[in-house]
Amino acid sequence: MPNIDLMTNLHKYKYKHIKPFIKDHLNHHKMMNFKGEVYEASFYEAEVRNAEIGCEEEISIIAKGPYSQDRKPTKTGFFNDQSDSLIFNSNSISLAEFDCLKIGKDTVRFYECTLTQKPENLRALKSEALRKSAILKILFPTKKITCTIVSDNEATLDFFRKRAAFNVLIYELPQINFIELAKNAKIEKIPQKNKLTSASELNKKISSFDYLEEFEKICSTFFAHISTSSIAQKIISSNGLFQRLYWGKISTQDLEPSEKSSKSKEIIVSINFSSIRAPKLRYYFTDDNGRSFFESLPTPKKLNHWKSNRAELIRIHKKLPSRSKQDLEKLEHELADWHNNWFKPLTSLAGTG
Repeated sequence: MPNIDLMTNLHKYKYKHIKPFIKDHLNHHKMMNFKGEVYEASFYEAEVRNAEIGCEEEISIIAKGPYSQDRKPTKTGFFNDQSDSLIFNSNSISLAEFDCLKIGKDTVRFYECTLTQKPENLRALKSEALRKSAILKILFPTKKITCTIVSDNEATLDFFRKRAAFNVLIYELPQINFIELAKNAKIEKIPQKNKLTSASELNKKISSFDYLEEFEKICSTFFAHISTSSIAQKIISSNGLFQRLYWGKISTQDLEPSEKSSKSKEIIVSINFSSIRAPKLRYYFTDDNGRSFFESLPTPKKLNHWKSNRAELIRIHKKLPSRSKQDLEKLEHELADWHNNWFKPLTSLAGTG
C-alpha cells in the first residue's frame, strides 16, 4: 500500500498532462506522459521524506512543486515557473529544469527521473544531463557535482551504469490509481519542510554566469576564423552548453533551391550542435526591423519571443560577417568530417563518449 501522506501530497501537484490523460486515459502515449509526471513527483516526495527522517544535516533539497515559493521569473538564477518546476535562467534564457536538486557543504546533487527504455530517448537524456552538469559546475565551481539517473527498470539504468559521469538509482512507483488521482487532484501549497530551501535562497550561493556573454565570445572567435577548428574544442568540452553557433550570413541566391524559403536577400547560417557527434546546418532570416526571426523551412517558422535562439540572434545578428558560396561549401566539408577530425579525437583524449 502506498504511504497515505504520499498519496495526499501527490493530489496537490500541478500536472501538465493531466487533462489529455483524463480526456483519453486509454491512449498509451497520454498515459505514459501523465505517469512520468507522477513518477517524478513521487520520487521528489520520497526524497523530501527521507531528508526529514535522515541524518544528512548539511543537505538541503531545493523546493519545487507544491512546496515552491518563488514563482516570479528571475532574469538570472533559479526559480519556480508557472507549473512549479525548478528552472535555471541566465539572462532570461531558460537553460535547465531539475527534477530534484540538492545542495550540501561540498556537493550539489541532481536527479533525473525517467521511465523510458528507448535508446534514442536515453541518448537525449544523457546529453541533457551532461549539459546540466556543465551549468552546475559553472554556478558552483568549488562543489562536487553529481548526477543520478532514477528509473524503475534495470534496462534503463544499465545504459548509464557504465558511464563514469552518472550514478543510478532504482525507484519503484507505489501502486497508484491514476484515474482517481487525475480526477481528484487539486493544486494546493504544502508548508515548506525544514530540509527544503527556496530557489531564491539558493541564488545567494551561485557564481555569476551570463550565457549570452559567453555565447557571444565563442561566436566572435568563429566570426574571425571562419573554420570550425577555432571552436571545436570549446564546443565539445562544454558538454552541450552551447547548442548553436552562428557562422555568418550569405546571399539567398547562393543557396540551393531546397534551402530557400524567404524573400530576404540574406540568410543567416548556423550550426546546430544538439548532436555533438554530427552537427547540422540550420538557416534563419529576419524581417526588415531585425526584431522578428524565422527559421528557413519549406514553411518559414517564426521564433517565439521566449526561444533561446531568438535571444541569441538579437544579440549577434548585426555582427554577422558576410560569407561567400565558396566559404559555405568549405564549411559543409568540415562538418562532413567533424566526427573524425574533432569529436572522436577530443572525446578520446578526455575519456568521454
